[in-house]
Amino acid sequence: MSLIKYSILSDLNKIAYLEGVDALITNLSQVCIGVTTADCVPVLLFDKVNNVIAAVHAGWRGTCSRIVEKTIQLMITIFGTEPNNVFASIGVSISPEVYNVGHELIEEFEKAKFPVKEIFNSSENQLFLDLWKANKWLLMQTGVPENQIEIAGICSFTNSNDYFSARKLCIKSGRMLSGIMLK
Repeated sequence: MSLIKYSILSDLNKIAYLEGVDALITNLSQVCIGVTTADCVPVLLFDKVNNVIAAVHAGWRGTCSRIVEKTIQLMITIFGTEPNNVFASIGVSISPEVYNVGHELIEEFEKAKFPVKEIFNSSENQLFLDLWKANKWLLMQTGVPENQIEIAGICSFTNSNDYFSARKLCIKSGRMLSGIMLK
């Protein structure tokens, strides 16, 4: 299960505290927060009214557990965010054309009440998952306007010469950092 942390920590326990964390939220200026990925989806959020930012790591498990929605709910609860004031960026990650997954994931996403016919495509008895569309759908479900959601549309797998892809490079893969900061 993904955890969400929203506080800034002392230097002594940052590493241990952040282990296994998939989302960070802050309203502090001059503090860059981010997530590392190598095919998973980085989602960056900005509440323009309350000056709140979030960085979310959304692989298939995080997406299925609705990590983006949970992050926005915390922004609402803690900082008074209104979703119609949120701008979102879905960054470089594996594309729906190449993200081949097992058929068991359809059931997982159905249980989580996703529109599976919209986020899964099949071709030649293979199943492909569109994490970009799934996370955009979550953002819109929380009330983020569609015109305030940007999808980079760049595939880490097919562009592995420029971006890290764990699926393509396996253990040789590095990680990309997607960060956001308030001035």
